[in-house]
Amino acid sequence: MCPFQRQKWIGGWYVRSMGLSALHRRYLDLLEVEPHDAGFESLRRLVRAQVQRVPFENVSKIYYWKTMGLSGVPGLEMYLDGIEHHGFGGTCYSNNPHFHGLLVALGYDARLHGADMTQPDVHTAISVRLNDHRYHIDTGYAAPFDRPLPKDSDTDVDVRLGNERWLLRPADAAGRSQMEHHRDGRQIHGYTVKPAERDPSYFAPAIMDSYRPDSTFMNTVRLVRFGDGWSLGIQDYNLIHATRDGYEIRRLSGREELVVAIADNFGISPNKTQTVLDALGK
Repeated sequence: MCPFQRQKWIGGWYVRSMGLSALHRRYLDLLEVEPHDAGFESLRRLVRAQVQRVPFENVSKIYYWKTMGLSGVPGLEMYLDGIEHHGFGGTCYSNNPHFHGLLVALGYDARLHGADMTQPDVHTAISVRLNDHRYHIDTGYAAPFDRPLPKDSDTDVDVRLGNERWLLRPADAAGRSQMEHHRDGRQIHGYTVKPAERDPSYFAPAIMDSYRPDSTFMNTVRLVRFGDGWSLGIQDYNLIHATRDGYEIRRLSGREELVVAIADNFGISPNKTQTVLDALGK
């Protein structure tokens, strides 16, 4: 059994009373979270479990495209199969919409939003309104956002790990939230979340565009998993381990070591990774 698979458990009274679908009950089983109500503590536990147990990775994206011709988001059943049996997770186009669907099914006032990077609506994010407060949730940015981040704060919300820092700026007058990603004291990336609520189908054109031969996640291998105060990531031939106190980068020698590193640290089988590397070419 893959070291990252967990034993299943039986959901509690609240989950049964919600009349959840079988797939959403299975989702909770995989997260090993038993929400007792649609309150903040349950939300915090759900976000933490999603970020720590479902990796950010694009291996599944390329694998499904190469072996099945899939050029869209895996359905919920395929997504859960990937988590349970193959060590998969997903990118923002699968992690955020599927987690958003789970929150809605559990009774949360959760909304899916588009976010602009260099192009409009090429990222997704979630907001939750709870007890007259709004929270930012993003389980698809390869970032340690393992708790709901307050959107209505008057000051920056600061998240740090290793040599990286993420700043959620106070929303502007139009309701847009700015996330900045800094590394070694310099901003390297970021996005702007727009307030309009979007159906997952809204992102279909951007998702199709993400399969272009020159698109980022069709030309790289990127995986990150998180724990309490640490992350372990692979970006092409770099193995990156970060903690609250610092970080270490180890250069992998080549494809063979890369395949082993992905199997050892993410539980993705060597044959699946090799299929992806063959699809990527050089």
